Amino acid sequence: MAVGNIHRPHCIAFPSSVYVTQLTDVRPNNAYQEFIERSSAEPAPQFAGAFSASPEIGFGSRQLKTILDLTTDNDVAVSYAPSGGTVSLYYRIGANRGLRGAAASSIHDRFDMANNAMLFWNTLSAEQNAAAELDCMIKAVSTDGKTAPMVHVGTTALSGDSAAASVYTLGPVALNGAWVDGVVSCRVENGFSFDEVTESGNYYQQFFGIDEWSPRIVIETNDLNVVDDYGEAGLACTAVKAFFRKLNKGSVGTIADGTAENIKVSGTPGAIFVQEGAGTKARFTVTVALSKPDASTQPLIVDTAAAVAL
Repeated sequence: MAVGNIHRPHCIAFPSSVYVTQLTDVRPNNAYQEFIERSSAEPAPQFAGAFSASPEIGFGSRQLKTILDLTTDNDVAVSYAPSGGTVSLYYRIGANRGLRGAAASSIHDRFDMANNAMLFWNTLSAEQNAAAELDCMIKAVSTDGKTAPMVHVGTTALSGDSAAASVYTLGPVALNGAWVDGVVSCRVENGFSFDEVTESGNYYQQFFGIDEWSPRIVIETNDLNVVDDYGEAGLACTAVKAFFRKLNKGSVGTIADGTAENIKVSGTPGAIFVQEGAGTKARFTVTVALSKPDASTQPLIVDTAAAVAL
């Protein structure tokens, strides 16, 4: 038997030559809705199949600004249907007795989602002394319920340079106009639920959309005083700003607070709740549940060119 080739995720290519190359995790999945059948007296299955499939690519990335600048629909999503262009996942082949196959050679692999993809991010998180990371999803939606929305193209040359453009880390968090002391981690959660629909016995999803959006910001701190600051019964949030600092390249630390290249996630109004973190000594969790301030303003706003300031 032959040894199979080793492939590694190279990039996800979006329309207009936008490439996400800083991939920490890639999870292609057809998300089958399986079924099994057996006769009434038989303990083991005698028939197996799938009612439907809902192809998707989950991925983690530290390429924050690129992805956040793409997701312009309420700062959390973007659709490339019905004519927005093709989204492609490239895999680079490894070289036996070497490093990697030549990028320009047609020896690599590609999966395409043509004019049918939706990108959204689920969480943005960072910890002290660690890189900030987004967890994202791309859903591929069939045009007719029978045509596969994600296709394995096969061998191809690579597109997009292998680049690490920038890296971010934990920054300060402000609640109700004051900095939170002792912050050791921050996580922005979008809290989505989804609608996925097909019809007439079709086997690929024909509709995919966000049903509900319940964003929150979860902060961990070593400062016990947050219990007094925000109350044991909770407190109304008038403003929250969570910053993710851009790291310097080639030297210690982050860029200056006044340089407008950091990332800010903000919102108002909401509710603040504090609880002691489970399993971690002297760590407290501050959760900010966000809501819309008015009919036209979303509960969560992302700025990818922000200075760090109250």
